[in-house]
Amino acid sequence: MSNVSTAHAHMIEERVGMPLELEESRGSPRVSVDLDVSLGSDHNFYTGFAENLSAEGVFVATHRVRPIGQSVEICIHLPDGSEVRAIGEVRWIRGPDAESATPPGMGVHFLELDTDSRAAMERFLAQRQPMLLDPQG
Repeated sequence: MSNVSTAHAHMIEERVGMPLELEESRGSPRVSVDLDVSLGSDHNFYTGFAENLSAEGVFVATHRVRPIGQSVEICIHLPDGSEVRAIGEVRWIRGPDAESATPPGMGVHFLELDTDSRAAMERFLAQRQPMLLDPQG
């Protein structure tokens, strides 16, 4: 990305989804999920759904994306009734695409996660198979 300005790189990320360098730097496997999510940010409250989840972060499908770098309070509602509450940072956004059924949303990296939330998430993740990424794109 050395030949692309930072502003231009962010515009590309917003159009096509997760930047390659973030995809390649993941430390935890992701699992495909369909979970309700509540988000709070700057006196706003809105909802979305989690499309995939890892111990490090979550992709939240929503039309109400927040700017890259913004801190958000997030609550992921697990099927057993427990909740994962965290403070996260928006790392990337995916805008709407008329040619694809892929939903818009944002990738949120967990910054703060209390012990109970981490334990609930680890139990949930341990029961699911990791997503396999297609190396061809």
